Amino acid sequence: MIGTFPGCVIFTRIKVETIMEFLMRKIGLIGGLALRAGIFYYEQIQKRFAASQAPLQLVLSHADVLRVLSYVAAEDRIALGAYLGGLANELADAGCEIVAISAVAPHIAISDITRVARVPLISILDAVPGVTHERSR
Repeated sequence: MIGTFPGCVIFTRIKVETIMEFLMRKIGLIGGLALRAGIFYYEQIQKRFAASQAPLQLVLSHADVLRVLSYVAAEDRIALGAYLGGLANELADAGCEIVAISAVAPHIAISDITRVARVPLISILDAVPGVTHERSR
Protein backbone atom coordinates (compact mmCIF):
# COMPACT_ATOMS: atom_id res chain seq x y z
CA MET A 1 0.00 0.00 0.00
CA ILE A 2 1.38 3.38 -0.95
CA GLY A 3 -0.97 5.59 1.03
CA THR A 4 -4.45 6.95 1.23
CA PHE A 5 -6.07 9.98 -0.35
CA PRO A 6 -8.78 11.03 0.69
CA GLY A 7 -9.52 7.80 2.50
CA CYS A 8 -8.75 5.82 -0.66
CA VAL A 9 -5.85 3.50 -1.36
CA ILE A 10 -3.86 4.04 -4.52
CA PHE A 11 -3.57 0.52 -5.82
CA THR A 12 -2.31 0.22 -9.37
CA ARG A 13 0.64 1.26 -11.50
CA ILE A 14 1.63 4.23 -9.37
CA LYS A 15 4.91 4.98 -7.69
CA VAL A 16 4.95 7.96 -5.37
CA GLU A 17 7.99 9.11 -3.44
CA THR A 18 6.18 11.42 -1.01
CA ILE A 19 2.64 12.57 -0.26
CA MET A 20 3.59 16.04 -1.56
CA GLU A 21 4.64 14.49 -4.85
CA PHE A 22 1.20 12.89 -4.99
CA LEU A 23 -0.51 16.18 -4.16
CA MET A 24 1.14 17.79 -7.16
CA ARG A 25 -0.61 15.39 -9.54
CA LYS A 26 -3.60 16.38 -11.65
CA ILE A 27 -6.58 14.34 -10.46
CA GLY A 28 -9.40 13.04 -12.63
CA LEU A 29 -12.81 12.45 -11.08
CA ILE A 30 -15.50 10.40 -12.81
CA GLY A 31 -18.75 11.78 -11.42
CA GLY A 32 -22.41 11.84 -12.33
CA LEU A 33 -23.05 8.36 -10.96
CA ALA A 34 -24.11 9.34 -7.48
CA LEU A 35 -24.35 13.12 -7.33
CA ARG A 36 -23.94 13.41 -3.56
CA ALA A 37 -20.97 11.04 -3.64
CA GLY A 38 -19.33 13.16 -6.33
CA ILE A 39 -19.86 16.29 -4.26
CA PHE A 40 -18.43 14.50 -1.21
CA TYR A 41 -15.34 13.36 -3.15
CA TYR A 42 -14.78 16.87 -4.51
CA GLU A 43 -15.18 18.47 -1.06
CA GLN A 44 -12.80 15.99 0.55
CA ILE A 45 -10.19 16.39 -2.17
CA GLN A 46 -10.43 20.17 -1.92
CA LYS A 47 -10.10 20.09 1.89
CA ARG A 48 -7.04 17.84 1.71
CA PHE A 49 -5.36 20.10 -0.81
CA ALA A 50 -6.27 23.27 1.12
CA ALA A 51 -4.83 21.77 4.31
CA SER A 52 -1.58 20.95 2.54
CA GLN A 53 -1.52 24.31 0.75
CA ALA A 54 -0.95 22.45 -2.51
CA PRO A 55 -2.62 23.76 -5.66
CA LEU A 56 -5.55 21.58 -6.71
CA GLN A 57 -5.66 20.47 -10.32
CA LEU A 58 -8.84 18.48 -10.93
CA VAL A 59 -10.76 17.53 -14.07
CA LEU A 60 -14.31 16.14 -13.90
CA SER A 61 -15.85 13.73 -16.38
CA HIS A 62 -19.62 13.31 -16.08
CA ALA A 63 -20.62 9.68 -16.70
CA ASP A 64 -24.03 8.62 -18.00
CA VAL A 65 -25.66 7.13 -14.89
CA LEU A 66 -28.36 5.26 -16.85
CA ARG A 67 -25.73 3.59 -19.01
CA VAL A 68 -23.69 2.59 -15.96
CA LEU A 69 -26.74 1.27 -14.10
CA SER A 70 -27.77 -0.79 -17.14
CA TYR A 71 -24.32 -2.42 -17.20
CA VAL A 72 -24.47 -3.02 -13.44
CA ALA A 73 -27.99 -4.53 -13.65
CA ALA A 74 -26.90 -6.80 -16.50
CA GLU A 75 -23.71 -7.69 -14.58
CA ASP A 76 -21.81 -6.74 -17.74
CA ARG A 77 -18.46 -5.98 -16.19
CA ILE A 78 -16.64 -5.94 -19.52
CA ALA A 79 -18.89 -3.21 -20.99
CA LEU A 80 -18.77 -1.27 -17.72
CA GLY A 81 -14.99 -1.55 -17.66
CA ALA A 82 -14.74 -0.41 -21.27
CA TYR A 83 -17.02 2.59 -20.67
CA LEU A 84 -15.51 3.83 -17.40
CA GLY A 85 -11.99 2.90 -18.47
CA GLY A 86 -12.60 4.97 -21.60
CA LEU A 87 -13.66 7.93 -19.45
CA ALA A 88 -10.50 7.46 -17.37
CA ASN A 89 -8.49 7.57 -20.60
CA GLU A 90 -10.24 10.81 -21.63
CA LEU A 91 -9.16 12.23 -18.27
CA ALA A 92 -5.62 10.98 -18.96
CA ASP A 93 -5.74 12.77 -22.30
CA ALA A 94 -6.67 15.93 -20.34
CA GLY A 95 -3.47 15.53 -18.33
CA CYS A 96 -4.78 13.65 -15.29
CA GLU A 97 -2.28 11.34 -13.64
CA ILE A 98 -4.70 9.49 -11.36
CA VAL A 99 -8.48 8.90 -11.46
CA ALA A 100 -11.20 8.23 -8.89
CA ILE A 101 -14.74 7.01 -9.56
CA SER A 102 -17.17 8.71 -7.19
CA ALA A 103 -19.61 5.84 -6.71
CA VAL A 104 -19.43 2.36 -5.20
CA ALA A 105 -21.47 0.22 -7.64
CA PRO A 106 -19.09 0.60 -10.61
CA HIS A 107 -16.33 -0.94 -8.52
CA ILE A 108 -17.81 -4.37 -9.33
CA ALA A 109 -15.81 -3.97 -12.54
CA ILE A 110 -12.71 -2.35 -11.07
CA SER A 111 -10.37 -4.96 -12.55
CA ASP A 112 -11.95 -4.45 -15.99
CA ILE A 113 -11.78 -0.66 -15.63
CA THR A 114 -8.13 -0.94 -14.55
CA ARG A 115 -7.27 -3.08 -17.57
CA VAL A 116 -8.65 -0.41 -19.94
CA ALA A 117 -7.45 2.70 -18.10
CA ARG A 118 -4.02 4.10 -18.94
CA VAL A 119 -3.80 5.90 -15.59
CA PRO A 120 -3.80 4.60 -12.03
CA LEU A 121 -7.18 4.38 -10.32
CA ILE A 122 -8.19 4.96 -6.72
CA SER A 123 -10.32 2.08 -5.44
CA ILE A 124 -12.83 2.47 -2.64
CA LEU A 125 -12.83 -1.33 -2.27
CA ASP A 126 -9.21 -1.26 -1.16
CA ALA A 127 -9.70 1.85 0.96
CA VAL A 128 -12.63 0.90 3.17
CA PRO A 129 -10.90 -1.91 5.11
CA GLY A 130 -7.82 0.28 5.72
CA VAL A 131 -9.82 3.28 6.88
CA THR A 132 -12.06 1.10 9.05
CA HIS A 133 -9.00 -0.49 10.65
CA GLU A 134 -7.36 2.92 11.26
CA ARG A 135 -10.50 4.28 12.93
CA SER A 136 -11.02 1.22 15.13
CA ARG A 137 -7.68 1.71 16.91
